[in-house]
Amino acid sequence: MNSSHRIRVGLTCALLILATSGCSASADGESAEGRVVDANTGEPIAGVWVFEAVPAERLAADVRRFGRVREQQTDEDGRFRFEPVARGFLERLFSKPKPPRYHVYHESYGFVWGRAEAGRIEISLFNSNPQYQDALLFCTSKEADRLRERVRSLHCPPAQPELFADGSPRTRGTHDVRGDRTGVWRFYREDGSVIAEGWFVGGAATGNWVYRTRPGSTGSREGN
Repeated sequence: MNSSHRIRVGLTCALLILATSGCSASADGESAEGRVVDANTGEPIAGVWVFEAVPAERLAADVRRFGRVREQQTDEDGRFRFEPVARGFLERLFSKPKPPRYHVYHESYGFVWGRAEAGRIEISLFNSNPQYQDALLFCTSKEADRLRERVRSLHCPPAQPELFADGSPRTRGTHDVRGDRTGVWRFYREDGSVIAEGWFVGGAATGNWVYRTRPGSTGSREGN
């Protein structure tokens, strides 16, 4: 056997070893699960889009901000779960996984920038106007990563984010000449009951708001 043939055989054996012992996908880390609730009533929020976004490598100015993005929608109990990510042998060998961040979007609450852990995520209708404006910014953003594209598809025209699927309103209130929320606003559940009501001035929530629990529960509360 000549030397060139021995080299080819050696390479073939090495490739076979990698293919059989190290190239299969494996799961790194643990599953991530959590729950999204209203910060003021403590009620679980169903139908919230939760995005698990891993930052992209910033090697150049035009690199997208987010690399891998996964999404889940909360169930009736406000819960979501992401399974461990399968990473190949070479990826595990040469790259260190970046920790993900968790961002949420809901038609009434708007878009909430993420946190480092899943767990319990609390969002408040008191902050809904700036969060709603954050979602609107994606409609004109020139950045084209997976997260922004997905929020645009959920929030921007021709969608009507302030209406439920049956056409009933998620919110009632007025806007000023600049398009900011002003005066008394109410936020509704899909069954038509009121979640919260309070004042906006120039797009900012102000004063004491009343948060109402789901029908059948007891009481309501005031808060900022």
